[in-house]
Amino acid sequence: NIGNAREVSSIHTLREKYSDNLGILLDMYELAAVLSSRRIERNALDCTVFRMNYERNDEGRIIGFSYSPEADSRAMVREIGYFAAQVIGEYMHKNKLPCIYVGQSHIDKTSIDYLSQLVGADCSDKDDGACTAHIADTAKGSEYYDFVCYALRRALPCVSFSDEPIQNIHCGSDKVVSFVRPASRYADLLTQRAIKLCIAAKSNPRNLNINKYRAIMKAACEEANNAERYVYDAVNDYLNRA
Repeated sequence: NIGNAREVSSIHTLREKYSDNLGILLDMYELAAVLSSRRIERNALDCTVFRMNYERNDEGRIIGFSYSPEADSRAMVREIGYFAAQVIGEYMHKNKLPCIYVGQSHIDKTSIDYLSQLVGADCSDKDDGACTAHIADTAKGSEYYDFVCYALRRALPCVSFSDEPIQNIHCGSDKVVSFVRPASRYADLLTQRAIKLCIAAKSNPRNLNINKYRAIMKAACEEANNAERYVYDAVNDYLNRA
């Protein structure tokens, strides 16, 4: 953390280099913490990424492991990215402008059954996306919450793209546009082009050929979903053969 670094630390040089921007960086850090709290209050998952550290004996054998949280800077960038994706998604939806939304609404039935039984969540009348959010919400305040969040993150197989808002359990929202993930380059590009067109049209849908761009978005969603499934299947095939 640049703001809390000691004078003798290796980050001191960076503090000197970016001293003119230190104020805004600290404001961003504080804002990210607020956004994270608000997101989790909306039944979103705890998105903290933990790195596994292995403990080895003198012979080099693994005898245990522990988790350490990600760097504050990565968490800060992610939270602000989520917030931007939601704000723009809500704006596009409110103005009925063509857009690509990203969600993570699919999880295998085995994982859902196990986690719902673990925390006592009744998912009998819910689809996969709603059930996933319900499991995370039910786990809050229990000893299983961290485990459930970690399990859900690992079990979600791939991103889903749609020209209509879909559940995004990481953000606790169904209006999140798709430029927060490197794997979604194609959908990302179409979303940014749509935003550019909207700006050029001064945000007035009547200045756009809505049907034309809606068709483009729908086709782009299909291509992006096919690409996600292809990558997911290829990775699984490699892991199974390994």
